[in-house]
Amino acid sequence: MKFLRKWRARGHGIHSPFAYRLITNVIHSPYEYYAFSDIEKTLPDKSAIAFHRLSFRLVHHFKAKNVLEIDAKDNINTKFIEATSKDIRCTSVKTSEKYDAIFIYSNNNGILDIDTLLSLSHEQTFWIIHSIKSKQGKQFWQLALKDERVKVTFDLTEIGIIFLQPSPHKLNYCV
Repeated sequence: MKFLRKWRARGHGIHSPFAYRLITNVIHSPYEYYAFSDIEKTLPDKSAIAFHRLSFRLVHHFKAKNVLEIDAKDNINTKFIEATSKDIRCTSVKTSEKYDAIFIYSNNNGILDIDTLLSLSHEQTFWIIHSIKSKQGKQFWQLALKDERVKVTFDLTEIGIIFLQPSPHKLNYCV
């Protein structure tokens, strides 16, 4: 399984153009962004930098303007998300509005159910679950993988990315 993850991380065996571009240009991007060094200088804890950088790259790539964070412990990831554009609106308050990206942190407070998240999403919304190895995160991840409305998923060991966009096939990638 470990070898397969490394192989897929380079885009090998990925036939979907969307998935290939996402893996090679966003998830495993070779590029540094100006915001990384500026924000990282202010961080007291540098343990989750890979997650914060991935958050930035995903929001930047998909040009998400309306972002919802659920159960965020601090505002560090918010800083990375908001650094992608001055037009970003990032909130952690539940509303009836539709969001382009939803970040879900599987802390001890639990995770919203899939139906609630779908009501806050549109076809192009993507969800990021951190961490899919925690008790609540693992339960949510397994439910999402089985749900027919979830079309494309990426398992990045600790982080799960879910896409809702219409697709004739359900695709699950372990990267």
